[in-house]
Amino acid sequence: MTETPSGAPRRQPSAGRTLPLILALPFLGIGLFVAFWLAPRSWLAARASRSFIETPGQIESCEVEHTGTSRKGRFRLELRYSYTVAGQTYGGDRRRPSGDPSYRSRGAAAEQARAFEPGRPVRVYVDPADPSRACLEPGGEGQAGLQFGFGAIFAAAGIGLLHRARRGAGPSPGPR
Repeated sequence: MTETPSGAPRRQPSAGRTLPLILALPFLGIGLFVAFWLAPRSWLAARASRSFIETPGQIESCEVEHTGTSRKGRFRLELRYSYTVAGQTYGGDRRRPSGDPSYRSRGAAAEQARAFEPGRPVRVYVDPADPSRACLEPGGEGQAGLQFGFGAIFAAAGIGLLHRARRGAGPSPGPR
């Protein structure tokens, strides 16, 4: 241990403080972002879609797409549909207003894709204020609730890690 100019011992930074601090900031940042920016936007979009006007449309294409970099990854539907409002034809690709679902297997995604065969008529829900905004399944506020929950858990973990860094606690010594 070194000394300060006054002769008092100088405390060395503790690994018990540094690692929790390094981990705390991303957890806290991601948690706050998801819980207080992403989730409210998703909830507002889902809620607004409840007032969308129903209009007939048609599926143009639907393909299963692999997302992610790993061999497993996730699968989602690459969906395109068309609809007409006030004589003008629009194209859409949103299944749900607050984000489209993904699937763990190609088979599960392919099973969902069967409901969206090209040429099939569908009900399209259109924003009356902006007809270019549309979806096939309005609502979905529950997804925003899940986003908020996960964000709150991440933020709580970040706060816990910050508290641990402030205390400078390393692993507990355990029973003697």
